[in-house]
Amino acid sequence: MIVDTGAIKTVIGEITLQEMVKDFSAEQRKKIIQKQVCESEKTAKFKFGDGKTIAAQKIVHIPVQTSERTVKLKTFVKPGQIPFLLGIQTLTKMNAVIDLKMRSVMRRKTSHFVVKN
Repeated sequence: MIVDTGAIKTVIGEITLQEMVKDFSAEQRKKIIQKQVCESEKTAKFKFGDGKTIAAQKIVHIPVQTSERTVKLKTFVKPGQIPFLLGIQTLTKMNAVIDLKMRSVMRRKTSHFVVKN
C-alpha cells in the first residue's frame, strides 16, 4: 500500500488486486465486497504520470488491519498492474496524520490536533 497525496481516491490495478488477494485467507477473501461502478461514480477517472486517463472498472471494499481494528477501504479498480494507492479521501476519513520524517502514517484519535514548532 502506498500513501499517494496526489490521488483523490484510493485505487488499485486489477492484476495487483488479484495478486494481493492470493495472500488473503479464505475468511479475508469472503470479506471483500465487489460491486460495479454506479452511474454517479463513472466520472471517477484517474490520470497518471504518463498523462493517460482511465476510468475505474469496479469498486471493491478491501479489509485492512490497523492497530485498532479491521477497516474496509473503498477502492476503485482499474485495468492493469497499478499499485495499491491510498488516496486523500480515504486518508481524510481515517483522520490520518502523515509524519514524513518518521515515514509513517498515524490515525488522529480526536478532532483536536496541535502543531508544535
